[in-house]
Amino acid sequence: MMLHAERLTTRRGGLRVAPPPIWVWGRLVDRVAFELVYDGPALSEHQMDVRDLVPALTGVGNLIRDANLLLNKDLAEVRVFVNSEHKPACFSVSFELWQSLFEAAKGLLGDEGVKSAKDILEWLDLIKEMTVGGGAGALGVLGYYRWRAGRKLKTVQTVKDTGPGGTVQVTVDGDNNTTIIMPQRVYQLAHNARIAKDATKLLLPLKEEGINELETKVDGQSQLKVRKHDAKDIVATCALVKDEENILSKNTVLAHLTPYDAQFDPEAKQWEFWRGDRRIPVDISETSIATDAVSRRSVSMDDVYKVDLEIIEREISSGKIKIDYKVVRVHDRYPGPKQDHFFEPPEDDSEA
Repeated sequence: MMLHAERLTTRRGGLRVAPPPIWVWGRLVDRVAFELVYDGPALSEHQMDVRDLVPALTGVGNLIRDANLLLNKDLAEVRVFVNSEHKPACFSVSFELWQSLFEAAKGLLGDEGVKSAKDILEWLDLIKEMTVGGGAGALGVLGYYRWRAGRKLKTVQTVKDTGPGGTVQVTVDGDNNTTIIMPQRVYQLAHNARIAKDATKLLLPLKEEGINELETKVDGQSQLKVRKHDAKDIVATCALVKDEENILSKNTVLAHLTPYDAQFDPEAKQWEFWRGDRRIPVDISETSIATDAVSRRSVSMDDVYKVDLEIIEREISSGKIKIDYKVVRVHDRYPGPKQDHFFEPPEDDSEA
């Protein structure tokens, strides 16, 4: 089954070239087109079940629109058109990114301003002369999902500050090929829950028996290939993104914490600690800190816990940065002077 689009091009000296942006209803329109090709023995009759096709078409449309909204806010509008040219088993797919005259006139198209249609498609990996799983330096969103293959994030560190050249270093759990450096904007797109959901829909046909490959093309030239096993890796990563949405950095450091406010509950999920001169709320749910304290029936605010502390920076909806702290391992506890017991000791029946 081929979802096909003729390149919106003109001819110049025998060569096909992309047309310049045009003005429509007072807006500057940037146009890019590409083919989306599903292949496999189940499609030999050039037919695809509508239950597979409709979600895929919706997925690619939403993927482009959601990426444009995240990148360009209200500076540009994107529309995705499906266009049939009455060819056997073919559908033409093209999309147009509309930019307002006011913003375009101010020279906002480029690295610091409005992202072009081509930029968006390249960052999503829908157009790029590479195979998913190719060179890490060229990874877009789908390539990142494939490389990660459902592995958990270990660290996310800024290599270069935000801006056109901003980059992050991502490390995941595993023994081989666990670290890459990628564009910060691609990372932010990839870690948006809506983008992950859209990508999953795009790949739904590959779950079916006999549909083995998805390919994108421009002017007949292959840009991206996703095979069945690639799709499984991509979907596995997408499933993790919801919990990781808007993570700006993630690091684990060796830290020494002193209790400030301890909940005397063996099932307590969070305590407050002093870290240096800062008081921070810390997730202790994956440790035995609370149960051990209750078992001892005492705790001291002078106790010192030597721990591996996970620090995650997230961007919340207001645009502010929220920092989450979590103890992932307790190395040792250095007890301070004992305070009052949490509970009265059991009665001694020997004097009865």
